[in-house]
Amino acid sequence: MTTKEQIVKAIQELPDNATVEDAMERLYLLYKIDCGIAQADAGKKMSQAEALLWVRTLRERLQSRFGTFDVVELQDESRGSHP
Repeated sequence: MTTKEQIVKAIQELPDNATVEDAMERLYLLYKIDCGIAQADAGKKMSQAEALLWVRTLRERLQSRFGTFDVVELQDESRGSHP
């Protein structure tokens, strides 16, 4: 499917009461997915452990800047738990 066909399909799948903002969000999501696939194909990806470390580090930085807030605890798969 061509990019144009993907765009048309995404727009056609929106509900009748969708706003321009809804359409832009959908198209941006498709764009980001395509970018992620291209990065993965180019070998630019991280393991689950690296992703968990990245999220934990980001959470710590946000908490130090903005204070404590409710977050979902991330579980390391090696400990037998899943988020």
